[in-house]
Amino acid sequence: MNLQKVNGRTGLQKIKEVIIPNAKNSIIQFSKSGKFFGLFINENKNFEVYNATDIDLCFKDIEAGKQYMKMNVQENDGQFEAFSLIFDKSDNYVLLASKD
Repeated sequence: MNLQKVNGRTGLQKIKEVIIPNAKNSIIQFSKSGKFFGLFINENKNFEVYNATDIDLCFKDIEAGKQYMKMNVQENDGQFEAFSLIFDKSDNYVLLASKD
């Protein structure tokens, strides 16, 4: 995952790169307020939320594994696969929608 900054008229400048292990089939989403960054990794069924009020610090926290919240949403049959991650407008709720 790359954090890039607009560099005038010349395009984008890469500021930071973070490698997230086992993240082939992942879903990412910023909350509508920009306060949170959500990451759901389908491979291990981990749902992680990071503080995103400072994007540079958010990337450092992702790299360090310092989540605001983390939970595993493994179901009994192990077949849960999310395709959408949606925060509500007040950041009180988050929806992980599955294909089933």
